[in-house]
Amino acid sequence: MGSLCAEHAGKDDETVSRPDRIGTAIGVVASGALLVALAARGLPKVVGSFEETWRAFAFVGAVILGGWVGVRFGVFERAGSRILRSAASRALAGVAILVWVFVLSGITNLDVAVVAATPLALVIAADRGLDGALVALGVAQVANAGSILLPTANLTTLLVLGPAASDVSYVRQAWLAWLLVGAVTLAVLGPLASRSGRKPTTVRTDWSLARIGLDLVGMFVLASSLRALVPNGIGIGTGYWSAAIGSSTLAAAMNNLPAAAAVHVTSPAAAWGATAGLAIGPNLLLTGSVASVIVRRMAREGGVEVDLRTFSLVGFGLVPAQLVAAFLGLRLVGAIRG
Repeated sequence: MGSLCAEHAGKDDETVSRPDRIGTAIGVVASGALLVALAARGLPKVVGSFEETWRAFAFVGAVILGGWVGVRFGVFERAGSRILRSAASRALAGVAILVWVFVLSGITNLDVAVVAATPLALVIAADRGLDGALVALGVAQVANAGSILLPTANLTTLLVLGPAASDVSYVRQAWLAWLLVGAVTLAVLGPLASRSGRKPTTVRTDWSLARIGLDLVGMFVLASSLRALVPNGIGIGTGYWSAAIGSSTLAAAMNNLPAAAAVHVTSPAAAWGATAGLAIGPNLLLTGSVASVIVRRMAREGGVEVDLRTFSLVGFGLVPAQLVAAFLGLRLVGAIRG
């Protein structure tokens, strides 16, 4: 079998050497938030907040490390060759990778999904002449949206619902919402991911563990600092829509992990609204979830630049429809009423 990675091993030096404004911004904002938290809350409170959040980020770090090992051993290259053989057309190749991401995000975890899928997606995009930036954008947004099926699929769900999230009844109430959100998401992002690239895309998947690690550390510092600044939680109403809109806004503005740690829900409808908003809302801004930041970094390492404005334009058009789809699914199975 010809090596897919070898065929597309030339890195876009111009893209990689360009100043990384988003990565720099994450570091600057995280440093500023830490200084404000230290001044406002004091060192003991900030240290306590770090102790409360480090496990979630350690889990993501372990997932990233596992994905890096998978790349080194050619796991994604072999998977890519199978998908390329089974997808008869360029359009099917673009849709196939997004369907895989959606299912993988729902039945495992969104961070697992993006680490496993992004290298493969870039290779497929290069082989089929797809727009690599739109494919990477689709991977991030589909993974976020698909993470509402299981409580363990998104750490924000566990932060909001706590022990109640482990109940089997969660899946019985979430499955239809997940399917409807998937239908809306793939109907929009499938055609986008199937577009031809504006220029030949070259890609390599031996991405830098150090650069991704720096992004993750910055997000960890930001999340912990913001959690220290809002120790009593933020009220987001008692209904689905108030909670969904409020949590989506918070997730996009301050990242979904600290938002999940900060929100306070007081009813089942609000809990479902927060669950949907914290999973889907990050699609409004690329830095809204750690998974999106991981995709963006892997894509950049592969010579593909995910545009922040395009990401948000797609998100602002798609997120409202996704929240409506989740609401309809939850209403139809009786998870929320009224």
